[in-house]
Amino acid sequence: PQYGDKQPHVNLALMEAWAWLQSAGLLVEKPSSPGGWFLISRRGRQITSRDDFAAYRKAALLPKTQLEPLIASKVYPAFLRGEYDTAVFQAFREVEVAVRNAGKFGPNDYGTDLMRCAFRPATKNNQPVPPGPLTDTQLPTAEQEAMANLFAGAIGLYKNPQGHRHVPTHAEDAAEVIVFASQLLRIVDRLKP
Repeated sequence: PQYGDKQPHVNLALMEAWAWLQSAGLLVEKPSSPGGWFLISRRGRQITSRDDFAAYRKAALLPKTQLEPLIASKVYPAFLRGEYDTAVFQAFREVEVAVRNAGKFGPNDYGTDLMRCAFRPATKNNQPVPPGPLTDTQLPTAEQEAMANLFAGAIGLYKNPQGHRHVPTHAEDAAEVIVFASQLLRIVDRLKP
């Protein structure tokens, strides 16, 4: 054996790598071939350098098909370029714009104040008040408040800092936050008056 007593470990590592290449769609079984012959897929042939592979791995962190279409079209390219702080900012800017448009607010309405107005609960101090235009009045008051806090907190934490300073962002964190923004956009779409 070429690697002595380590040969079983080497064989296992090679089999795991082969299985990963198949599951990633980079290797495919050759059609009409007996004996399990494989070839490099079209996707695999596009990866010709370390940079191409790095870009492929980054794209796998943020599955475009799981994103709300507006987020996918506006944010995905910046994410692939490695501009993670920009991608996060753009995602939450789209949430803010969607809330402003859905609630028919003016251009001077923005940020956490906009979110709190748009999702204002229908009750304050146990007294009825006019709800925000995006408030789901079918929810209990505590959940209405939680929705307002969710949107205000998301804008305050993810959009505002990116708009005022450079915030170091890792690919994995950016991907998770962008998926969260996508979910918020879906909520806005569902609650539009």
